[in-house]
Amino acid sequence: MKLWKWKPEYTAILFIAGICANFLIALLNGILGYFNSSVW
Repeated sequence: MKLWKWKPEYTAILFIAGICANFLIALLNGILGYFNSSVW
């Protein structure tokens, strides 16, 4: 059974996807916080 080789391109794609996900979560939290009049 051949082991799956991990390529640097996969790391870059995951890195970019992670950054995008973080921005989306931060944006969602900001919107929810604004509508809930949260100080935090």
